[in-house]
Amino acid sequence: MFFFPFFCSAGIGRSGTFIALDYLMEEARHTGTVDVFGCVNRMRKARLNMVQIEDQYEFIYLALVESIFLQDTHVSIEDYQSYYQNMIIQNDQNDCSKTLLQQQFQELQELEYPHTPEEFLETAKMKNNLNKTRVKNILASDLYRPYLTPAPDGQPRYINAVYLPNHENPRNYIATQMPMAETVEDFWQMVCDVRSSTIVMLNDEDSMDKLVLQTCCRYWKDNGDDEFGHITVHNSEVQIKEDFIERTLFIHNNETGKQMSVKQYQYIAWPAGSPVPTNVVSFLHMIEEISQYQLQQQQQQQPQKTPMVVHCLNGAERSGLFCVVCAVLSLLVKERMINIPYVVRTMQLPRPQLLTSVEQYQFCHTAVMEYIDRFLTYENL
Repeated sequence: MFFFPFFCSAGIGRSGTFIALDYLMEEARHTGTVDVFGCVNRMRKARLNMVQIEDQYEFIYLALVESIFLQDTHVSIEDYQSYYQNMIIQNDQNDCSKTLLQQQFQELQELEYPHTPEEFLETAKMKNNLNKTRVKNILASDLYRPYLTPAPDGQPRYINAVYLPNHENPRNYIATQMPMAETVEDFWQMVCDVRSSTIVMLNDEDSMDKLVLQTCCRYWKDNGDDEFGHITVHNSEVQIKEDFIERTLFIHNNETGKQMSVKQYQYIAWPAGSPVPTNVVSFLHMIEEISQYQLQQQQQQQPQKTPMVVHCLNGAERSGLFCVVCAVLSLLVKERMINIPYVVRTMQLPRPQLLTSVEQYQFCHTAVMEYIDRFLTYENL
């Protein structure tokens, strides 16, 4: 028998919460039931005030729900085709004759989000920062937003953007909104600060509503240079691909004198008002090309991977779908495992408004099936 020491400042609050969760998760796996009150009560008989405060007790319940829901959601590559076919068949056991996929999405949406304390939204709700937000209920928590280099006069810079994780890196993506006139300098400051080599644009300028278009600010020129405050952007190359455009942009920061190169990928097969792209194959081709470019950057210039900046009109709907698909495929390639519900939940913590339609949830599953068929054909599955 092995014993593991646990400690925190007092040895009762955080340690007690961790031990209770570990025990209750095992209890759920082996017996199919949990008794939170009984567990904490027994712990307190052994040591006074284990699980110290009400918030910790409530957290145990929330974490258990997450654990129980997500414990059987991973699928191997070998089993995914049969799993996918089963998920899209109508489930006659429920009254609404929903597919298992629709039922799983509904259960995912019904899970309660941990409440973001108001103190972590104070910066986003400052009057001058609210003017930098296109959709007023999509805000950036201080826990997850990138902190920008202050202006030369010492004034803080702010952008409505959040880090999103994948299975390897809690800051693998940055989801943000299409720049506004008030935010375009902050947008480029963020790209420079995090040294991002890749920008993904998911809103099509030609198909946007005119009123929405008025709030958007193009952050590059088709030809030559453009200046955004202290940052100069030079568009050096444009390549037209199937359903997306690839641009090579050179950035010069006039405050620091530093220069960098950025690839921008603009996807153009996503009609306004549609929750999903029209062409899953071209969408995957763009993701694959971005992955190859980032791998090349790591090998040649940047041993430390930098965040990919992904934007759409509100920084949630399309950006969220793109990042979920990318993270799911990354897990598939590295671990040969698919776990879409887990990826969705980890990304909804920093940005709760992403992936809120069943069409997008269906698209994630379809994209994985298509990726396995097209990109992993010659591997030994």
